[in-house]
Amino acid sequence: MDPKALSSEVAAVEEELSALQARAERESSSLAALESQLAQVHERLAETTARVEHNSRKLAQKRGEAAEAERAAAAARYQEAVRTRDDAAARFAEAATSVVAELDAYEAATEGLRRLVEEMGHHTADATLENDPDILFEAWSMLEERVRQRIAETLEDELVEEAARSAMGRAIEDLPEHLREVAHARRRARIKAHLAKT
Repeated sequence: MDPKALSSEVAAVEEELSALQARAERESSSLAALESQLAQVHERLAETTARVEHNSRKLAQKRGEAAEAERAAAAARYQEAVRTRDDAAARFAEAATSVVAELDAYEAATEGLRRLVEEMGHHTADATLENDPDILFEAWSMLEERVRQRIAETLEDELVEEAARSAMGRAIEDLPEHLREVAHARRRARIKAHLAKT
């Protein structure tokens, strides 16, 4: 073979090899840069994941604290409402005792007046004294109305409770119309509470 031709082929191969080596170095350098970038992305991803997990735990903790605070506030409101109710009950009991005592005193005074009128003779007494004063009639009517209302509400509540507890709620349909929805709601609440326990 011609030495010149061989020399040219060698030179061509050496040139191609040199170009390939340069290309390999460039691609290796690019790969190293990409690997460095990938490592940085992995590091940032790990940091972000750790922060997500930390914030998720923190959020769950804060939600738990908020729920506990709301439960505590609701319990405090409930206790305050119970105290308010009990204080009102105590005042009412005291007032009711006082009303009964005053009613006894009024009846005793009325009986004393009646005896005095009989002793004096009916012709000397003012006929208006034989009737209760208007102020007493108004107060008595107001008290009577509230007592009747309270008795009716208690009776209705007992009827609703009994109907709500009846087998399959059948007794609900026997209630007056304005009490049926109340009884249905109470029955649903009882079933829901029972299911929550079980």
